Amino acid sequence: MDVKILVAIIGGFASILVAMSTQYVITWRERNTSRREENKKIQLEYLNPLRLFLVESHFRLAEIKRRVSDSDNNKCDILLFEENASEIKKQRRILV
Repeated sequence: MDVKILVAIIGGFASILVAMSTQYVITWRERNTSRREENKKIQLEYLNPLRLFLVESHFRLAEIKRRVSDSDNNKCDILLFEENASEIKKQRRILV
């Protein structure tokens, strides 16, 4: 075999290999980009409202704890606990 033919064959295989790897990288990027967009959408729709609720609940509980520890009398002790769930249900019906 001639050296020129051998170089042409190796060049052909190299070009095919480069084309295939380039196509693989392009499709991988497209899938990765669509996955990131989907994750952002999920965060905006579901996770961010849950995070906001968590921060708000933490703030409220910390405020209740602070008020109970700051108060000298026992008027805030009702905020700490309930004996059983039926008392909470009764209170909810009265408030609504």
